[in-house]
Amino acid sequence: MDIAKIREEWGLQASFDYLMLRNMLQYCWMVVPHTYLPVLRMLSEDVGRVDAAYADVVAQREQIERFDSPRERWRKTYGSYVRELNWVSVELSRLLSKDQYEAFVTGAMARQVEAWAGRLKPGMARLFDSGRDGEAKPSAANENAPAPRRRKSGAVANWVQNTLVPKVMGQFNLGGFLVGPMNFEVLDVQAREMKVYIPNCAMHTVVSETEPQTEACLQSCKGACEAVFARGGPVEMEFEPHLPGLDCTMRVRWNPAARYDDGAFVPEARLLEGRRPAA
Repeated sequence: MDIAKIREEWGLQASFDYLMLRNMLQYCWMVVPHTYLPVLRMLSEDVGRVDAAYADVVAQREQIERFDSPRERWRKTYGSYVRELNWVSVELSRLLSKDQYEAFVTGAMARQVEAWAGRLKPGMARLFDSGRDGEAKPSAANENAPAPRRRKSGAVANWVQNTLVPKVMGQFNLGGFLVGPMNFEVLDVQAREMKVYIPNCAMHTVVSETEPQTEACLQSCKGACEAVFARGGPVEMEFEPHLPGLDCTMRVRWNPAARYDDGAFVPEARLLEGRRPAA
């Protein structure tokens, strides 16, 4: 009996990954048939070809069996999602200009990611904050908002943020449901910075061990996440996929003083910023 294999297939990490994936896909999967596919059909000169090709991709879904492990359920579910997402993204890239494609594909996915994870951002940032900056200040975009309550600092808070959180993150992969195993290169709570290396990103490997899912990677992972977790917000994320390889470097910074305004999220405006001609 291979204990390591059993843990990999049935352990806490596998169950967490599958449950988190299912939760996320409640928001993100339907963007393929409900948003991307109708636009693709509208733009295409051969709707029949689009429908047939999409049916072929959907037919590749692997059925989940009753006795499948949580890891196998995760692999099958995630693989089906990424396969369909990458296919429709490639098709749209052939019919739209670069700016239109990125604003539409990345923007639509970013809205779904924001609906799923947006309100978690302030909590994610505070998780790493020991209260050393005192009161958080409103951002320039929301300067009239009431100031948040001052966070209490102390021995317990410092132990949680400086000892417990790094230890948990070193032993348990909170992002495994999206990217698979990752190696921490930097985890500096005081500097509020984290850098991880992802040797074989699961967004590729759940579909193919050798072929990258390039458009899904660039638009729906890197592009959407960077739009949601943008510079200046409570949590900032930057992705550096090493295409055509399957590895990636991710950097995360957090700023508990930043304010979160869910009404101000317009990903298309951020994505097109700097591309519009001066007035």
